[in-house]
Amino acid sequence: MKPFYPISGVLAYYSPQKAAERGINWPEPPHVHFANLILDSRSLLAFDHRYGVLLAEHWEMTPEMRNIRLKVGDLTDEEKQLREKWQIAVYETDVTVAVDMQSRLRKAWEGEAHSVEVVQYGTSYHAQQEAYGRPRLTVAPSTNGIILDAKDLWSFIRIAFLLDYGRGITKVCGNPDCPAPYFLAKRKDQKYCERGDCTAYAQRKYALGWWKRKGYRLRAKKSKRSKRRQ
Repeated sequence: MKPFYPISGVLAYYSPQKAAERGINWPEPPHVHFANLILDSRSLLAFDHRYGVLLAEHWEMTPEMRNIRLKVGDLTDEEKQLREKWQIAVYETDVTVAVDMQSRLRKAWEGEAHSVEVVQYGTSYHAQQEAYGRPRLTVAPSTNGIILDAKDLWSFIRIAFLLDYGRGITKVCGNPDCPAPYFLAKRKDQKYCERGDCTAYAQRKYALGWWKRKGYRLRAKKSKRSKRRQ
């Protein structure tokens, strides 16, 4: 017997129980959404609230908890019962880092080998290891296979992208005016996403190509018929 054993597993950010409790239902895969996101402090904060924090460092202690930490003496009953200890906060520096992370993901999506490698392995020499180090994962065995728990959504995004990239389904829409060009193809030869404008663009391109390939023959036949009638 070979000294390894095939296993199956899942990649998770929320446990099924937590997702059910919070009513979490992602409208699309987070790596697709993040790749196409127009980033600013507002959109990044909305992303964190909808999908989960891009980096764990986006969590900060609530003002109430900071005040409690600074207090001397006994806590009130109300303070003892305070459950919300952390909140999501996004600053301009977070946006700057997120834009760079997104740029790296986009280049990898476009097939740049170095960016794919960085998404996979990180860069050990970078000062901001939370964003540029290796994906932060914990491994838990179960009777259904291995569960990979992502510490932050950026780690989830990187692994999900690599899985889809390996399947050959991470594509960039061929419509230059597509508002969200990074998509997951249903077929490996798919060149356009399925938005209405992009489908129409693809049909026009096909019609134009067909006319260039076949049209000259039709025109030539028509010209010959005209000459015979003269």
